[in-house]
This record gives sequence, C-alpha cells and structure tokens, in this order.
Amino acid sequence: MGSDQQSIFDSYVGSTYAQVTTSLHIGNSCYALGVGRDYTQLTEALLQCSFPKLRSLELGVWQLFSNSHCAYGNVGGIDGLGAAMPELRELFIYGKCQLQKPLSIPRLEILHVVVDDPVTGMNGGAPDVKTVSNILSSSLPNLRELYIDLESDDENLRYVIPESLLGDNLFPRMTKIELVGNFRVGEKERLLKSPLLYNQNVKIHFNDMCELE
Repeated sequence: MGSDQQSIFDSYVGSTYAQVTTSLHIGNSCYALGVGRDYTQLTEALLQCSFPKLRSLELGVWQLFSNSHCAYGNVGGIDGLGAAMPELRELFIYGKCQLQKPLSIPRLEILHVVVDDPVTGMNGGAPDVKTVSNILSSSLPNLRELYIDLESDDENLRYVIPESLLGDNLFPRMTKIELVGNFRVGEKERLLKSPLLYNQNVKIHFNDMCELE
C-alpha cells in the first residue's frame, strides 16, 4: 500500500504480530503508480520495533502484478537496521537510503541494494558516497551474496570502494559480488589487485561498473 497507510503500519509494529513475523515486505505496487513512495516514516517506525523471528526483509520493494516496470522511492535512514532482528538472513533495499555508519547484522547471508529501474527512471535520488561506503564496510560475517546497483540519472557521483572491502576478512563467507554504477577511475584495478580475489570461491561481476573522471 506504499507509505499512504502509516497508521496501519504503526498499529502493526505496536502489536504482537511483529514478534512472530518471519518475512516482511514494505513497499508499493503497480496498482498505485506514482504515489506513496516516500518510506521514511515507515522505516523510522520499523527501527523502533523488535522482530525476533524475522528472516527476510524488503524495504521499498515494488511489487509487479502486471507486465510493467518498477518505481522506487526514498527508504530513509537505515542506521541500526538489524539490531533488533537477530535472525535476519536476507535484506533487500530498493531506492535511496541513508546510512551514517556501517551496519552490523551477524547472520545476514544476502544483501541487495537497487537504486533505480532503468526503464521508468523513477527513484528517490542517488545515495551519497558516504552511505555507499558504509554499506560496503558493514559487519556481515555470514554474507554470501552482495549485489549493489547504484545506477541512476545522477552523473555527478563517483563511488569509491572502501579499503575494508578489499581485504579477505570482512566477508569471509562471500561467494558472489556484483557492483553496478559510476565509480571513480581506478576502482576496478583496486578490486583486481585486492586480497579479496585471492579467494577463488569469490565471483566478482563488474561489467556494468563504469569508471568516470
């Protein structure tokens, strides 16, 4: 229902249902094109609640019920996400988000961040460089799959890969990394020469990773 139903969501997080929820999907659908895509207040309410059994979380998802494309929005600040979700295994973030410091989600196995749908071009704006650096520096010791798609219509941003990601101990169980978007010139070479690639089990995909001056 998008963010137009804040009162319903507030009632949900204040109820006992949140204590037994295992899968939670917050977003909109193609039936409500163009409305309710600012999820900032929903995310704020989410962060105030405990989800002891939550294993899968989607923020800003666009559910398709017809042959169409997605329209993403603004997820808002996600600092502290996972602190009250000890069983979280999968996290999918769609649209713009803000992160002031790295996350810590010990059991997370899959992390996807997708900013934009290239067909509709509808999004909440591109995340800033600090946010992306913090996402890539997060403490996720069980992470196996990382997909970060930062492609948007903002050509002024140049993302940088944090030094911590290039080591071989930040994500010790990693098997797949894919990075998409505009990065600073030289970032691919830093990846290719990093200890991260010494682990033959890690597959890195960066064909759609652009380097710009």
